Amino acid sequence: MVSLQKLGRVYVLTILGDGEHRLNDNSMGKIIEALETVQEDPDVGALVTTNEGKFYSNGLDLKYVESARARARTKAAPSNAFGRLLATMFAMNVPTIAAICGHAAAGGYIFALAHDHRFMRKDRGFLYMSEMDVKVRISVGVLNLIKLKMSPKAFKDTCLLAKKQTASEAFELGIVDYVHENAGATLQAAIAFATELSRKNWDRNFYRNYRLDMKPGLLDELLDEVMKWIVSKKRTDENHASRTENTVQKC
Repeated sequence: MVSLQKLGRVYVLTILGDGEHRLNDNSMGKIIEALETVQEDPDVGALVTTNEGKFYSNGLDLKYVESARARARTKAAPSNAFGRLLATMFAMNVPTIAAICGHAAAGGYIFALAHDHRFMRKDRGFLYMSEMDVKVRISVGVLNLIKLKMSPKAFKDTCLLAKKQTASEAFELGIVDYVHENAGATLQAAIAFATELSRKNWDRNFYRNYRLDMKPGLLDELLDEVMKWIVSKKRTDENHASRTENTVQKC
């Protein structure tokens, strides 16, 4: 599912396989475990995440979403794996680099945005925030994470217009920092950049806290609110149905 390789003082976390790399409790748990391994290593200077196959990640697993909605309907405590995944990445104590070597959509796109830097292959793949098209609202915490990583125009194009972005288009919008010809070149460049950063020997606690200071309160928002965007479509649909029923009764 995931592999974790250490190259000098750089860790490379790879999402394995040729599938869509959908995010669910199991896969996100494995990624979080790998991230915790990186944080606990006293001799690490940077982290790169990447993927095999055509997808970096195509977002949340539909079964995971339906399970969250079902638990919300019964008022059971929902899983907050996605919130913990974003919060763990945002609170890493080393620089983080996403080497996006395939499509990244919805939750997969958001996961890439949680990194400090983004590299993307030019020959294949796009970025796509599908929530507008599928009518799924995003929580305030996740929206704040997205806005932290984008200009106002990029945010509008990505979220309000739901535009699919090629690597070149994402680079022009400032969403990705570097674009390379193919997957191999993208990963190689990301590792080289991470190696360069690792040599700076920055104080890791200071680095983590400095990143958190860029958006005070965001960590708590991600941990507390992120499940709202998973169940919000269901709530919106129920409210609409209730309003429709009341209108019919009044008529």
